[in-house]
Amino acid sequence: MHSFPKMGLLSLLRLALYLSPIAVNAADVNYKFDIANTQVAPDGFKRTGVLVNGVFPGTLIQAQKDDTLHITVNDQLTDIAMRQSTGIHWHGLFQFKTASEDGPVGVNQCPIAPGHSYTYDSMLITFSSLPERLIDFEYPSTARRAPSGIIVICLRNMSMASVDPEDPHLSLYDVDDANTVITLADWYHKPAPGIEDIYLFEDGGGNHEPIMDSGLINGVGRYIGGSKVTRARVNVVAGKRYRLRVINISAYAGYQFSIEGHSLTIIEVRAL
Repeated sequence: MHSFPKMGLLSLLRLALYLSPIAVNAADVNYKFDIANTQVAPDGFKRTGVLVNGVFPGTLIQAQKDDTLHITVNDQLTDIAMRQSTGIHWHGLFQFKTASEDGPVGVNQCPIAPGHSYTYDSMLITFSSLPERLIDFEYPSTARRAPSGIIVICLRNMSMASVDPEDPHLSLYDVDDANTVITLADWYHKPAPGIEDIYLFEDGGGNHEPIMDSGLINGVGRYIGGSKVTRARVNVVAGKRYRLRVINISAYAGYQFSIEGHSLTIIEVRAL
């Protein structure tokens, strides 16, 4: 069983990465991540979270395979209830000759101190032995930070051609785009230190994994006794087949996903 600090790091900044296999000229893709504490209320309960560029859910990154990402992270964290140092661990990115850019604090790099910056440089390489289409996760990698729901979705560049003629599943769906990514998350009303105190306090009923206050679908949800937050919506057209990329970005929770009145066919599974 993982301890909360290991699961933590945790603003839960996670990355769903989708690399298009379409042949294009490799490019240098530059992004800036200003990581700061901001008030958010995805289920109607307001608390401080950790946001990238002030967006909830998080910044959208668009890139092609063989591009090189240059992502400058500016640590602007100030909330003393959480750690102010940070780092970004790019879960699932194959770091070809760039292990130093993988990001786990205390393993591959020192944490980024408040008021300081670091630029991650990683090439998005897909080898023939790996799936052409990848979905993976990423999260800030310093301990004792509560899940703060930051989601960064990295998709193919939607301004470019998006049909992969070599996709073995191409005949099984009609629509596959940014709107068909479904994220499932657990959400907590306390920051990590408060949850951790209960989790580690043996005499007070501790040592139980924390129970989420609400579940979020695409960054919004509801909790018992809370306000009726407008639920996430994915608009579809009757008769079309949709490739849904369902991603569990939770710290602890597992889910069973279904759509009432519809059947789902699993065509690909990735787990890290």
